[in-house]
This record gives sequence, structure tokens and C-alpha cells, in this order.
Amino acid sequence: MRPGNENININRVVTLGKPVANPQKPGISTLKTGLNNIKTEEQQDFKDVFKAALENSQAWDIKFSKHAIRRMEDRKIELSTRQLQNLRDALAKVKSKGVKDSLILMENTAFIVNVPTRTVVTAVDNNSIRENVFTNIDGAIII
Repeated sequence: MRPGNENININRVVTLGKPVANPQKPGISTLKTGLNNIKTEEQQDFKDVFKAALENSQAWDIKFSKHAIRRMEDRKIELSTRQLQNLRDALAKVKSKGVKDSLILMENTAFIVNVPTRTVVTAVDNNSIRENVFTNIDGAIII
């Protein structure tokens, strides 16, 4: 299957595009989006949806390292579509300033991002952020 043709099952419908009939499964509408086709089937666990979205994160032009994925799962950090877009926008801002490794503070979460590769290296939640020392960064943005 070519990248960009995968389907992500979600348990909440988020309208990101126009519904299109799915000829392979009558009764299931498919939303055409910039991410991929998102089926609007019920009964899908958020963790599965999140993993699938992370695997398809190239559509967002953001990658998540295995370490970052593990930290986000361990710390129960969940990102909404809006938050992913905010992260993407912040990444564009720090890139325009020539930053190579950035600390992005968003709401109650900190992300360390390698800007040239657009890869989230790690994520830290509000409970773990206190008294943490962030090293090897050359820029920070608060969004």
C-alpha cells in the first residue's frame, strides 16, 4: 500500500474534509483529508488511533521518535488535531530563525524537537517538567 492511502479508524468524527463514498465498504463514509482517508467507524481505541496517526505523521511533516512515542504513552500525553497543527506551526517558526534543536512549550507539555529532521525527540508532561534541565537546545518557543 502506498503511503497516504492508509485508513485510520477513529471513534470520534472530526470533520477535516468532505465525505466520500467508500466503494469497498458500503455504509462507511470516508473523509478525504491531508492526513489520509479517515474512516468514521465506531469502537476504536484512542491508543490505536494515536499510534496510527504517529505512523502517518509524515502527512503532518512531523515525525516522532520511538523514544518520544514511548514517553507520550507512558505519560498519557495525547495530542488533538489542533495541538498537532500548533506544534507544526511552532516548528515552522523556529526553523525560520535557524534553530537546530528546539524546546517547544505547549500548554502543559514540553517537546524537544530536532528541527532539520522535523522529529520530536521526547515529550515531557507538566508533572515531570519541574526541575528538569533541558540541554543541547539552541532555541525555545512557548505556544
